[in-house]
Amino acid sequence: PLRARALALQGACSLHRGDLHGALALAAEGDLLAGEDLTALAELAALKSHLNFFSGSYAAALAEAELAVELADRSGDLLLRVFARRIGCVVFGNMGVASWPERLQVLLDMTIAAGEPWEEAMSRNDLAHLRMEHGDIAGAEAELARAEAVVSALPRHSFALAVVNCTRAEVRLRAERPQEALPDADRAVALLIAMGDPNPYLLGMAVLVKVQVL
Repeated sequence: PLRARALALQGACSLHRGDLHGALALAAEGDLLAGEDLTALAELAALKSHLNFFSGSYAAALAEAELAVELADRSGDLLLRVFARRIGCVVFGNMGVASWPERLQVLLDMTIAAGEPWEEAMSRNDLAHLRMEHGDIAGAEAELARAEAVVSALPRHSFALAVVNCTRAEVRLRAERPQEALPDADRAVALLIAMGDPNPYLLGMAVLVKVQVL
């Protein structure tokens, strides 16, 4: 099971760099080693939810995301429960599942209870995006301000800050304030590129938002 967890982590790193095929091979190898270990199974299910999502298998992505949450809840480990829900955000949020607002609020509450500021900031970022979608621009900007305050206290925060800036650019664009949105979009792209090996999904989103702003 420990080897399976290591493979899941390595697979997540590969996926973060855009190596979908490499991540898929690692997940398949991990499946053979996980046994009945709830933590290993949950982490592998979380990885496979992203693999399926980014390869266009949306039903499978949703099933794996649900499984990861279920397994994590069965383990009773708060940090694992936060992790499974955080990974599931990409699937639940982009697919617009009916329970997404409730799921997001539960995750935010868990991140605060667990004392996980990075996870809290990302949850607030997602909540800001949801409020923007519902037309609550002021509420979205308030959540982003809270997210940025949490992120700024972290020693290494370039990725999280890039996420927040990308979302804020989108919010300001939605509010028809493109001149305010452009610096945020520029900052998001610059932060990601400066990391040297940027996440292709997030970089693509940041560039798309900048193009829309321009």
